[in-house]
Amino acid sequence: MNLVRTRKQDMLLPGLFFLGDTLALLAAALGTYGLRFGTGWFPVPLGVPPLRVYIWAALASCVTALVVFHQRGHYRLLGRDSLRRDLGGVATGLAVSLALLLSFLFFWRGFSFSRTFVAGYYLLACLLVLASRRLVRAWQARAAARGRGLLSVALLGESPMTAAVWRLFAAHPGFGYRPLGIIDAGVDTPADIPRLGGSEDLERIALERELDAVVVTLPFRGYPRFVELAERLSAMNVKAFLVPDLEGLLTTRLHHFELEGIPFLAFRHVPLAGLGRVLKRAVDIAASALGLILLAPLLGVIALAVLAGDGRPVLYSQVRLGRDGRCFRIRKFRSMRRDAEAGGAGWTVAGDPRRTRLGAWLRRTSLDELPQLWNVLVGEMSLVGPRPERPEFAAGFSRRIPRYFERHRVRSGITGWAQVNGLRGDTPMEARTRYDLYYVENWSLAFDLKILWLTLRSVLVRRGA
Repeated sequence: MNLVRTRKQDMLLPGLFFLGDTLALLAAALGTYGLRFGTGWFPVPLGVPPLRVYIWAALASCVTALVVFHQRGHYRLLGRDSLRRDLGGVATGLAVSLALLLSFLFFWRGFSFSRTFVAGYYLLACLLVLASRRLVRAWQARAAARGRGLLSVALLGESPMTAAVWRLFAAHPGFGYRPLGIIDAGVDTPADIPRLGGSEDLERIALERELDAVVVTLPFRGYPRFVELAERLSAMNVKAFLVPDLEGLLTTRLHHFELEGIPFLAFRHVPLAGLGRVLKRAVDIAASALGLILLAPLLGVIALAVLAGDGRPVLYSQVRLGRDGRCFRIRKFRSMRRDAEAGGAGWTVAGDPRRTRLGAWLRRTSLDELPQLWNVLVGEMSLVGPRPERPEFAAGFSRRIPRYFERHRVRSGITGWAQVNGLRGDTPMEARTRYDLYYVENWSLAFDLKILWLTLRSVLVRRGA
């Protein structure tokens, strides 16, 4: 029975995607033909071409596109794709398929296709294929929310990744998995994860629970067991997935390459280098200079308000640790009383009693951070990056948090990936460091723009300040 369930589940969604893509591509070809030659919106100096030629071309394009989609892994069950990833995959796949088809037609002089048709077909096909896939994904998510069509999954072993995998499956039923519990649970296994038994009873558990897959989350020292476990699961036609125990490398995007057929994996790859670093700095200079000019009236009003409310100094200057461990002075509008640090450096907490009345509002709206645009302009900071810490705090963090100083491989930022995920102020530095390292190793200009947009949205709704 397990064999039949797994095969049906493996074939259903890919089959729906394949069928939807086929219908969308054919509809795009016929729709484009009708718009181009049947509406009168476009001139047809040579007359309306025969429909059969375009139908054959549509069939050839459809087959080519489906093959390209298949080769690019569009029909594999790898979780739920985002709209952006779907759009990128569809647009690239169709471009490749059209390039192949047009290359063939270049050598066939029997017919000349309308360029307007080709361009229109590409755009309409992208839209219809994307719409078809979103409909299938919406159906998948609705069915999963009702508990239908889910693959029964158990976790085996205990590592720092076990709880993370459990939370992932429990929070996202749209991925298609129903987590049942853990096999070989350890003393540190979270209490909310049901215990199913030990690995010595693996066959019995798989049959009784009708498991479709087992996710193995063993620590490094237990990896030799994976081959034996995978063979036992394979004999019952139960899929075996291995989630590596990479807590120390959890933020890392693997950079892979091949030399003479031998694969290499590079850990802790930093994309912010070379041209990327130049581009990021150029954006920082342009945006900070423009911001200082446009916000000059607001900066003046805030400065006068601070001066009138609590006297001088208007700006608060503090030494922070930046890129490569270099110290610099960060500038903010003063939001604390002048004697706030008379007893030494202290960690900012929610509802900090040291704040002034105006300072509380400035912190809540994040307007106290605006003078840091000057730090960005002179190259001490960036618009986006890990938030800089005081040297005395950073020294303590580096002793108890692995890889803490790796967040200093890039310029500190006014905002960052940790901050837009709610990790500001009095929040665990371990969690903030994980988010910071993820940013360092996954940087892109689009990522920066996303963080800036999320920051603006958070400020406007006054969330997480």
